[in-house]
Amino acid sequence: MRYIISILLITVSLSVKAQQEVELCPNSRTTFTYWSNSSASGGWLWLLNSDTISQNGNVRITWRDTGFYVITVKFKGECDEPLRFYNVKVVKCPESAIFFPNAFTPDGDGLNDKWSPIPFKITEIRWMIYNRWGEKVYETNKIGDKWDGKHKGALQGIFTFVYICWWKGIDGKTGFNKGTIISIR
Repeated sequence: MRYIISILLITVSLSVKAQQEVELCPNSRTTFTYWSNSSASGGWLWLLNSDTISQNGNVRITWRDTGFYVITVKFKGECDEPLRFYNVKVVKCPESAIFFPNAFTPDGDGLNDKWSPIPFKITEIRWMIYNRWGEKVYETNKIGDKWDGKHKGALQGIFTFVYICWWKGIDGKTGFNKGTIISIR
């Protein structure tokens, strides 16, 4: 997933409040349509902070800069009471990262029984594990997959294994890592 959006609606009298967080990442969704479904006589008034941005039933905004924004929708005329508030926090995309543990214990005790890279904001991954004879014992391209220490159904011995990993992050960053893993029992 390349963006985060979480909206919390809270009803207060006639008004509704929503909170949203948007991450500015390459190729992420930064354009959202905000709306109000109430009927209004006299029209609408949409404000971004204190600037008027629309007089329609909804408004479409593309976020380009980080910061805190308040979107307010009001009925023009009658009471001029705010009907809906959107509190939006636009944040810079955090950098992607990946961590490679150097050992695991496939002994069936439920603790560290499987090995995998630990990704943060990674969108694509491919990694392989080789035994001490250079034989590939595991391969995957799915984030979240873990190696259980087995090859062809048999648990491998207490050895040092080599991993190779290619990855791409949500921020467009790509990487290649190679290292060793120790199987401990």
